[in-house]
Amino acid sequence: MAIEVPLAWLWAEAAAEDLIVAGEEAARRDAFEFRATRDVLAMTLFLADLDRSSADLPANCLELLRDHLAVATGWLAWCRSRLEEPQAAMSTPDIRLAKDAWRWLRRGRLLAGPGLNDAVCGDDARPIAGPACRVSLGRARRVVDECLTGGI
Repeated sequence: MAIEVPLAWLWAEAAAEDLIVAGEEAARRDAFEFRATRDVLAMTLFLADLDRSSADLPANCLELLRDHLAVATGWLAWCRSRLEEPQAAMSTPDIRLAKDAWRWLRRGRLLAGPGLNDAVCGDDARPIAGPACRVSLGRARRVVDECLTGGI
């Protein structure tokens, strides 16, 4: 029996880490904020329609990330819908890791802000967002903007 390796998710995590380090010279990989930001960026990279055949990010990737992260409620709804109905090309191990990151972000209450809970809770009894949206989504936006202005 062959073991399926979650290459797309691992690629997204590595690319997200590279972006954070490129956008923030003093980024500490052991910081809570680093993980939160990495998971938001990795989720966006994983769920976006990108060419993952190269180790390098596609040229249009930063603009695409900025577009997806621009409106928090839109990002949350987009992620949720993509996770609920994954693309056929997404492997089961990749989806499992993405859903684990999503649950961690939910339980860690890292995806909140005014008006976000109502926009994406759907049928869930618990809200999927908490008070630390600025930690993950806001920081992810700043990382992408810094990379765009820095010419990375």
